[in-house]
Amino acid sequence: MKSLRIELTGLEYLAATAYTNARGRIIKTATYAAAQGELVAKLMPWAMDQPPDCRALRIFAWEAIPSSRRKGKDKLVPGDDHRQTPDASNIQKAVEDCLVRARIIGDDCSVCVTQTNKRWGNENALIIDIEYHDT
Repeated sequence: MKSLRIELTGLEYLAATAYTNARGRIIKTATYAAAQGELVAKLMPWAMDQPPDCRALRIFAWEAIPSSRRKGKDKLVPGDDHRQTPDASNIQKAVEDCLVRARIIGDDCSVCVTQTNKRWGNENALIIDIEYHDT
């Protein structure tokens, strides 16, 4: 089974890739467009002419800890669970959309197994593990 690991750091707009409104719909704003554009641009080195369908997708997302949360009683530590917006499912959908736009996976409807983890970290980062269907 063919697989691919993509590690991206220094993402300026990571959280903005998946902001939603009260109904759970992704908000398409200028910041959202910039976030999607940034992620697609960083994914382009892995682009394929005929991208295969994806069987399994594992996403590990880290958002940089705000300086205001590095001290005091509410101190966050890298690796702590990220229990704020955006939701893990919204991060997953945004990343899937970017993978399709960057021609790394053929169609996000072919994804059968998913796992998305979001944590606090020292910087915004993504690790994306992709497992492709056998052809």
